[in-house]
Amino acid sequence: ACNAAAFYILQREQGFDSNSTFNVALLVLVSLFLCGLALSNGLDPGAVDPDEVQYLKEWRTSPKVKVTLPRDPTEDEIFVVETSDEEEKEPYRWCRSCNLWRPPGVSHCSECRKCFWRMDHHCWLIGNCVAMRNHRFFTLMVVCGCLAWTSVLVKTLWDFFLEETHRNFLEFEWFDIIAVLFIVWSLLGLAFLVPFSLFHVSALLCNITSKNACGHRRISWTSRRMNGFEEYDQIFCGPLQMRPCQEHRSIHMQPRETTNG
Repeated sequence: ACNAAAFYILQREQGFDSNSTFNVALLVLVSLFLCGLALSNGLDPGAVDPDEVQYLKEWRTSPKVKVTLPRDPTEDEIFVVETSDEEEKEPYRWCRSCNLWRPPGVSHCSECRKCFWRMDHHCWLIGNCVAMRNHRFFTLMVVCGCLAWTSVLVKTLWDFFLEETHRNFLEFEWFDIIAVLFIVWSLLGLAFLVPFSLFHVSALLCNITSKNACGHRRISWTSRRMNGFEEYDQIFCGPLQMRPCQEHRSIHMQPRETTNG
């Protein structure tokens, strides 16, 4: 909103030229940004249904399973399915809040109070988690916002410094302060937003999320850097479902009853 207001003032007061092609392109980018924002906020990010992971209860009792019991009440029980190869396996963790076993890549959000498939992070700006089913729209929002901001910055730089229709550069007036502040603010903002956008584009293509990049790296990252076709189908063509209204409920932390597998 601040960027749009600054650009509007520069166009109206400074006399910067803006052709119809640029205006249409900017309108398309802003429209896609708003669509991505609405879908990122309104869609279910990919909450885990207990029935989807019911099979893990049977795996837990298998003789091929190595169980690690929690050392204190704050830790979750985990188990690993042992196979003949010597590669390190990713563990399955018990979620005491959702009362289900979490496969690798599933994480629990304390804000949304749910476990999500391929959770990336909880975003305060959109008021929702970013996970498997809305990550594409979050990336669309970020990329289109970045392109729109970059386009406006380039147009402002061009008009402010290079256009012949602009006044003599030495005739500095108070309206020029808006242009200078906008340019400085845009350079600072895009210095963060451009790498952020590129990361989320790569996150859709590669076997990595923000949680992995921040230290919670999946073991499979060392052996498989790109997503498989099935994962691409889930990320880009997964079903769309509106998220339910926020439920205000207390969380009951239930310890996992352990059995000797």
